[in-house]
Amino acid sequence: AGLTGDAMNEYMDKLVDTNEDSGGVPDLKSFIHIHAGIDATGLPTEASADFPAQWAVIRNWDGPEGVEDPRNIVLCSMPSLIDPSLAPEGKHVLHAYVPATEPYEWWEGMDRNSEEYKQKKEEAADFLWS
Repeated sequence: AGLTGDAMNEYMDKLVDTNEDSGGVPDLKSFIHIHAGIDATGLPTEASADFPAQWAVIRNWDGPEGVEDPRNIVLCSMPSLIDPSLAPEGKHVLHAYVPATEPYEWWEGMDRNSEEYKQKKEEAADFLWS
């Protein structure tokens, strides 16, 4: 039998409890993903050693936290190089993300409907494209 009512509410509250003093999970670092369809003109149609289906872009290997410095690494994959049916002819699918390197504190307490939050998301997305 599944949980219902108060038991379910208590269980769900524990899942999102970030208070370490009460046994909760601490806030984790933030990450951002972009999933995009792009024009494949000039790009290979299959993965190779010169153009793999997955790669990393690292701006600085020698930062204080190494590759885990905030906004320092972007992991990318282009699965349509492996399975062309994932994108229309002449297009590719691109997935790029920053792997949990931004301190949660940078985002903590922000109203997700605020201009400040929207601007911060734009800055984070811009890092992925640059």
